[in-house]
Amino acid sequence: MRIRKGFTLIELLVVIAIIGLIATISVVTLQYTRERARIAQARNSLKLLEKLYMAAQQEQSAPIVNITLNGCTDCSCRTSTDMRNTTGPCYTDWETSLNRVKAAASGAITAAPEVFLRDPWGSPYSLDENEREFSPADCRPDTFRSLGPDGIYNTVDDINLDGTAYLSPIPYSRPCP
Repeated sequence: MRIRKGFTLIELLVVIAIIGLIATISVVTLQYTRERARIAQARNSLKLLEKLYMAAQQEQSAPIVNITLNGCTDCSCRTSTDMRNTTGPCYTDWETSLNRVKAAASGAITAAPEVFLRDPWGSPYSLDENEREFSPADCRPDTFRSLGPDGIYNTVDDINLDGTAYLSPIPYSRPCP
């Protein structure tokens, strides 16, 4: 009887198929892990932004609408357009609002400014100044969010602080009636 040395073409194809399957699973897992890391990074930035906006409110004893001088910073973002890497009004309105709040907070947050300019996917963060926008009794909270992986306003992948709703409310500057 002859002893075989080597392997058949079928055995080689089985090994190649197994390697391909393992590679596919690895790539999918890596993409999922990267996306989870970006979501965590966006939430951390939102937490820092919340602290920055609260510090500005305390420092100025005023609601955010009086600090940003804008009742709807994110109104120019409210389109079905992908806002990733935009330099248009959505980005410039956010940048202006952020600079005014940082100036009003008197150095309460020392993180580099570029950390807050764009979310991990490249979109500007979204801020809607609501508190006392129409009257002293107006108790809607100011809210902000990351536009998420798709970069489009008000979609299910928008990122917020608590993970349950689209919006992250900023605590009131003073008790609401």
